[in-house]
Amino acid sequence: MGTGHMVAGERIEWRRSFPRHQVRVLGGCAAGGALVVAAAWMFFGAEPARLNTGAANPLAVVPQWTLGAAAAVVLAAAAPVLRRPMVAASEGTLFVRPGAYRTLELPWATVAGLAGVATRGGEFLLIRLRPPPGGDGAARPGGDGAARPGGDGAAPPAGAGEPARTRAGRPGFFDRTVLRSAARSYPAAAGYDLAVRLRDFAGAPAAKMTALAAYAPEAVDITCRL
Repeated sequence: MGTGHMVAGERIEWRRSFPRHQVRVLGGCAAGGALVVAAAWMFFGAEPARLNTGAANPLAVVPQWTLGAAAAVVLAAAAPVLRRPMVAASEGTLFVRPGAYRTLELPWATVAGLAGVATRGGEFLLIRLRPPPGGDGAARPGGDGAARPGGDGAAPPAGAGEPARTRAGRPGFFDRTVLRSAARSYPAAAGYDLAVRLRDFAGAPAAKMTALAAYAPEAVDITCRL
């Protein structure tokens, strides 16, 4: 198989690349935080806990609060290093984790289209979902002009053993962080529901799209512009 993916039985998962950018961000946050904490201890470490009036001295706790804030920033920067994005697929489900937040399990019956695009901001996998059951079935605006399979937008019934589709399985605000980034350099991304940065995965982008398309049903529209 290609270098961009690995296959284990009936499941394929894209191999992750080394998180160079995230490690640089983490290192910068750690170094900056250390300098800020050192400065706080230098300027406020000798402050007495109480003022001459007997009241609590607010400056005495500046080093502790600074240390706590710096630790929170470093932990936030460490999350993308420790919990990497993921794209995997089986015959019945597409698994996507755009960032460090959560992994979405999307039955293929809920996926309308996949697109690999190259933009000024990088290369992305864009995912468009079908309207939820009970919706008006209207197509999302701003797409790339490709016709959506299914005509009226209704999703075909899930296969045997597929999990029931619920709103909890649809992308939320934080799941769409990468999508908003893609839309800044590729406005047509606004017509999709989810995006993943291809730079987070090893191998040729076109090869990764080909491997993923092998698991997608024929009803899923596949577009590759890489």
